[in-house]
Amino acid sequence: HLDYVRSDAVPCQSMLKAKAFFAKFDPEKILPSEPTEKKVSALIKKLEDGVETLRVNRAESLIAMQKEVTKYLENDTFEVTSETQEGLRLK
Repeated sequence: HLDYVRSDAVPCQSMLKAKAFFAKFDPEKILPSEPTEKKVSALIKKLEDGVETLRVNRAESLIAMQKEVTKYLENDTFEVTSETQEGLRLK
């Protein structure tokens, strides 16, 4: 059932694609067993994909934050108010 698992680059984080899994799941059907080598290869591929997704997401987040910081610094207003902090998404 590895087709229904998504791995993230965060250690020990795997998620079940539950909607797709339960849409296709048949408790009466016995799936043929895959060789261990194939399962291990599939798992490392999922991890590699998760690392790449994390890299892309972090890069996009960094670029967005850099734009907000630039906008804030160009404002020349360094008063701390909810309006001046809004773009930085500070809590």
